[in-house]
Amino acid sequence: MFENIGEKIKGLAVALFSIVIVIVVLVALYWLAEGELLACILTLVFGIGGVWVSSIMIYAFGELVDNSSKTVSLLQDARYMQRYGIDENSNDEYDEKLPEL
Repeated sequence: MFENIGEKIKGLAVALFSIVIVIVVLVALYWLAEGELLACILTLVFGIGGVWVSSIMIYAFGELVDNSSKTVSLLQDARYMQRYGIDENSNDEYDEKLPEL
C-alpha cells in the first residue's frame, strides 16, 4: 500500500485533473444552456485554471517524494560501499546507480 507512494501521488494528481476538468465542462455547459455566457466563461477559466494549479502542486509533491526515495536508496548504496570497502570503480552495478558529479 505504501510502496512507490510518489508514483501514486502523481497518478492521483492526473486523475484529479481529469475528473475535475470533466465536471467543470459539464457545469459550464449547464451555464451555457441557462443563457449565462459570463458564468460559463468564468467557470471555464477559473475552474480549469484552479484545477491546473492544484494538480501541478500535487504532482510536484509526488515528484519530490519520488526523488527523495531515490536519493535515500543511492545514499544507502553509497554507505554500504563505504562500510564494506567496496571500490566504486570495481563494480558496474553501483556505477550505474550513482550519479556523476
